[in-house]
Amino acid sequence: MPRQAGRIAANQETRARPIASPGHTSPAEAISPGADSTWTGHGLEAIRRLLLKDAVAYGAPIALFAAGLAAQLMSMLHHDPSWYLIAGAQYLEGGILYRDVFVDVNPPLGLFLTLPPVILARFLDVFPVPVFVVYVYLLIALSLAAAWRLLDGPPVLRRGLFIAAAAVLILSPAGDFGQREHFLTILILPYLFLSALDPARKRIPWMAALILGLAAGAGFALKPHYLLIPLALEVYRLTSVRRLASLWRPEVLGLGLALLGYGGVLIFVTPDYLTRIVPYAMEVYNQAYANPLYINLFRLETFLLPLGCAIQIATRRRQAAPRYGDVFLIASACLFVAYLVQGKGWDYHLYPASACLVLGYVSICLNAMQRQNGAASPSGKGGLSHGAALAALAVAAVLVGHDVTKFGYKNRFTEIMTPYAARYAGGGSIAVMSANLWAGFPLVNNSRLGWSSRFAALWLLPGAQQRRHADDGADLALLDEMEAFTRDAVVADFTAAMPDLVFVDDRDMKPYFGGLSFDYLEFFGQDRRFARIWPDYVWVEKVVGFDIYRRRCAPGC
Repeated sequence: MPRQAGRIAANQETRARPIASPGHTSPAEAISPGADSTWTGHGLEAIRRLLLKDAVAYGAPIALFAAGLAAQLMSMLHHDPSWYLIAGAQYLEGGILYRDVFVDVNPPLGLFLTLPPVILARFLDVFPVPVFVVYVYLLIALSLAAAWRLLDGPPVLRRGLFIAAAAVLILSPAGDFGQREHFLTILILPYLFLSALDPARKRIPWMAALILGLAAGAGFALKPHYLLIPLALEVYRLTSVRRLASLWRPEVLGLGLALLGYGGVLIFVTPDYLTRIVPYAMEVYNQAYANPLYINLFRLETFLLPLGCAIQIATRRRQAAPRYGDVFLIASACLFVAYLVQGKGWDYHLYPASACLVLGYVSICLNAMQRQNGAASPSGKGGLSHGAALAALAVAAVLVGHDVTKFGYKNRFTEIMTPYAARYAGGGSIAVMSANLWAGFPLVNNSRLGWSSRFAALWLLPGAQQRRHADDGADLALLDEMEAFTRDAVVADFTAAMPDLVFVDDRDMKPYFGGLSFDYLEFFGQDRRFARIWPDYVWVEKVVGFDIYRRRCAPGC
């Protein structure tokens, strides 16, 4: 019924145009009075008419969905979700997280979100990567369906924002498809649309709001930085309703229950994350992997976010539905702060902020072209000119287009090493000694090989080496402990299931070590167990800075 009502409203708006005299354009045909002769006014009117066509409003998201799914199924999966698929399989085989499987800097929720396709792939006995892709697209479909039911306001606004939402979930992730930040955006998008509803106008069922809150809580719980978003949005809501009782809403309850439940999981299911990984990460992770602030700020969003906020503040009083722009720009600002706090400058850390910024600019443009009472919204003092409205839409298109140009994850190392993996470890297993996660993944997945380590990458060693040589008051006992833990864990994995093929990073300038020289074989050779095992491996050749070793009795000997 809601979809039918929206279609009727769209048709009524289309039919309600008054007849214009020859050679003249009626006020209702133009975007605003007095601007019917401008190309910008006609441009906005053309976009408005397109959005009122059902073929565009419903066909565009469906086409995006189908094309994105097909393209992703043919693409290489990003190294992070590729690792999660392997770690999830290890966990289902009985491993203990952060002890003998998934020794990772990230909390466990990202892994838990990956488990459903891993379980289904094991049940069906099929390759898990396409199952994971379909699973993520199913979540996208559910998120978009919820967003469509929540969208309120005139047809042009609803349809335009829905198409933009499909674009940011399908196109904008580009090569970072399936990352934790992609899951975050999928899970919180309906919550953001719910937050943009006018508290005095539209109500949704109690149970539906609770479920949306639970989903959003799962998204925000992926990283603690993201909790700034619901806090900011609740403050924003309080400025409108001015009643503390408004905090007692089902979506807020659901969000709180999700966070409390996840806190219990951290304490009782994965205590090693809190007692071991967090202290280790706080000591060394940022030392190796963080970038200077000025590098992280060298982004389009650094300039476009404050500009969008300024335009929203200047024009919101003339907007038909200003809450959409408010909510998306508040969320974008909070997500941009989270991006800066993490300090890495990686594309996928910025993706959620960029996605919300796109929706904010689209909202500004749609409000500028939105008719009111059969005529156009005024664009006088405090309003948005036609040119500026089109510029806002162009900004959104540039942000999405910039991501589309990177569509599809590429990993040159995987492409180069795949023939070696097939030749020397076909049907067996491999291990990689490197601080780069992309050195092992998605090579392992694509080659259908086993992974002989609880680490995706040796992420503890670069920071520990830098802290040890920096003379900056580091806790040397803790550095000794984490290096001993890494050495013991890697050697134990080697002895438990000797890999058939080993790639050893032997580059002179290893990433994240800050220019320090480091020899992996020398480091692990300090363990007597490794010293006894390593003679069973023979050097094959050096490729792109990595030494390749095969076990003497491995496949392909």
